Amino acid sequence: MHSLGETCVDMVKLQKQLSRISEISDNDNLIDVDENDQDPFEMDMILKHLSTISSYDSLIDENSPILSRNVTIDGLEENKQEKSRNLSDEHLEEHSPVTLRDTSTKYLHRKHSLKELKGSRKERKRSRVSLPVNLYVPSLVKKGSQSSINSNDSDKFNALNKEWKSVFENLDEKDGRKDGKLHKESLKNILSTLESNSTLSLEYKSGLLSDRIRRQISHADQDKDGFINKDEFADLISKLDQSPDEKNLNNVINSHMKTAAYADECRMCPPPFFILITSLLQLAFFLFHVHHLATEHSERVGWDGPAPLCSVLIYNPERRCQIWRYLSYCLVHSGISHIVLNLGMQLLVGLFLEMSHGSFRVALVYIFGVVAGSLATSCIDPHVYLAGASGGVYSLIAAHLSNLILNWKEDVLIIRPRLGENQTAKATHGTLIRMLKLTAVIAFAVVDTGMAIYNKHMYAHENTTGYTAHIAGALSGLVVGLMVLKNRKVQAWEIWLRLGCVLITGSFLAVTILWNTAGDSMYNALYPGQTYFLHQTLHLADGNCLFYNLTGSY
Repeated sequence: MHSLGETCVDMVKLQKQLSRISEISDNDNLIDVDENDQDPFEMDMILKHLSTISSYDSLIDENSPILSRNVTIDGLEENKQEKSRNLSDEHLEEHSPVTLRDTSTKYLHRKHSLKELKGSRKERKRSRVSLPVNLYVPSLVKKGSQSSINSNDSDKFNALNKEWKSVFENLDEKDGRKDGKLHKESLKNILSTLESNSTLSLEYKSGLLSDRIRRQISHADQDKDGFINKDEFADLISKLDQSPDEKNLNNVINSHMKTAAYADECRMCPPPFFILITSLLQLAFFLFHVHHLATEHSERVGWDGPAPLCSVLIYNPERRCQIWRYLSYCLVHSGISHIVLNLGMQLLVGLFLEMSHGSFRVALVYIFGVVAGSLATSCIDPHVYLAGASGGVYSLIAAHLSNLILNWKEDVLIIRPRLGENQTAKATHGTLIRMLKLTAVIAFAVVDTGMAIYNKHMYAHENTTGYTAHIAGALSGLVVGLMVLKNRKVQAWEIWLRLGCVLITGSFLAVTILWNTAGDSMYNALYPGQTYFLHQTLHLADGNCLFYNLTGSY
């Protein structure tokens, strides 16, 4: 009879052999076989260990259908002197708990078959070997492990309520990789930031609770792989709900995770392509126009102009039928001060908005602002030329106000997702930043409105600023921003607000487009013999090459 030590050694050897077979033959992997090598699976030894342990366990529990890992010392002592019997292959097939795929095929015959496949040449060939599908040793599989055959781990996450599922999905995006699991260190950093002292917070936090939060998150990572999967997250939530002794800590963790799930993001990957590309195009066209005016028309572009009225991109009220001009005028500028101011403001307010809401949403806001500026100007000031990106810039500024309206409560935290596998997400308090944004937008609106009124009355004939386009762009940015920007936590009143913005935008487009197409006819019906819009009257050899705008703005 085997001693306890010998049985343990047999058990370890069996585990190693089964682990090796599972790793090599799982999914019918290909392996190299040499006819001079011994069988890589050592089947004789495996069968020997299985038969030994099976016969030994039968002394403990004759009715046991599986290989038991719980061997008692008393059972060993009582049967210490009993002789172990040698089992033949036929007897093993009849009584062993391990069932092979084809019990009529002997190992020696399988080995002989491999030699036939290899032939007489002494060279390495590749053979396809599979582990028998019904080889099952339950005692070797830990209950509750991630690789358990009868695992019901997915049911844990499915049992969570809808709110917690949404929290997990949002946190999965916040750490920089949407892979169905939370980066542990990133989550610890985010929650610790919420527990630290904020600039505008009246509550002092000692930081002791922050350390306890980090320990709780570390304990949630049961398999210590550096990530919290859905099942571990469900276990964490269940533990927080069922620990009355840590009620204060559990409430804080619950609150912080919900806050972090809807926090603002500042993503560097992908980069803010739209604002960068648009700015580069505007600078390139400005340099082209400077060169064109200097070489072709002997005009030197200075701090205040002149505007390149000969450009096919500028909005020309006499060429309204060329519909691309309603958008392309944002690529044209009328002087060094014009391009510097517009590009500076565009980069300042546009980059951060795009890193938070993405290129597509910001592009919609910007384009609608530019088009709204030209449509409103053509309807209200039909004799005015337009050049510059002011309509788009004002729409971006107003879109920041839209973002504050939609996400005021959620902007208490700003998360910077990790860029690489070895990096962690960072977080910053957003309370001060959102207050600065609101103050800046209001101050800019007040100052710009005051300057517009002053210039309109004091320099009416010399003023070349298109205030109609500025106002239309700002209003468009506010309304379209409420429609298309991210609303991280939707409330009922915000849904109605968005529906109202859709109606306003649709009405504005319908009215302005209708007036641009049929305005002359309707105006002529009211005032016979007169037209509302300008029509092309000059037929110069150089086309539209005029260099001084005496009737409108740049």
